[in-house]
Amino acid sequence: METTILSNALTTIQAARRLGVDAGKVRDLILHGHLEAFSVSLGKRAKWRILPEKLEAFITARSSRPAPRVTRIRRQPAGAAPSRY
Repeated sequence: METTILSNALTTIQAARRLGVDAGKVRDLILHGHLEAFSVSLGKRAKWRILPEKLEAFITARSSRPAPRVTRIRRQPAGAAPSRY
């Protein structure tokens, strides 16, 4: 059973490719608790594995958020004094 789970699990590099980010960003997401993963390392440096369903849940949760509100900066007419506010 363990072998099946490990063979289906994704590395941080594979997860990064699916997310369109680098592996360091995936490790940050794991370390900050945003992406669920498990360690398969016995050494000092952690080697993480992500289950495909956990990655899909992360993607779904991120895509269902409303888009952040963007505040537009108004341009000053040419020659006008810049506003402090």
